[in-house]
Amino acid sequence: MKLYILILPLLLLSSCDFPKVIPSTFAKDYCSCRFVVGQSKDYCLMYAKQIVSPTSWSEDANKKEIVAKFLTKKTRVKFLNQKFGCQIQEN
Repeated sequence: MKLYILILPLLLLSSCDFPKVIPSTFAKDYCSCRFVVGQSKDYCLMYAKQIVSPTSWSEDANKKEIVAKFLTKKTRVKFLNQKFGCQIQEN
């Protein structure tokens, strides 16, 4: 019975778009904070932090791009310019 309690939430989470929301929200918030507003990495990490954090993320300052992952879902967000800010890119 305990095994079902552990596996059921994972099956529910992996079968919907919830895992995509986590990295998308984190990457978009972090990108906007970092490249549109111009804050420090530490501040933006605190700003974009969520209750459920991405399993991994990376910043490419040269390309002004953020990649965040959660479970099997990955989101790439790129800074376009000051007028349009950051945009989620197709993978």
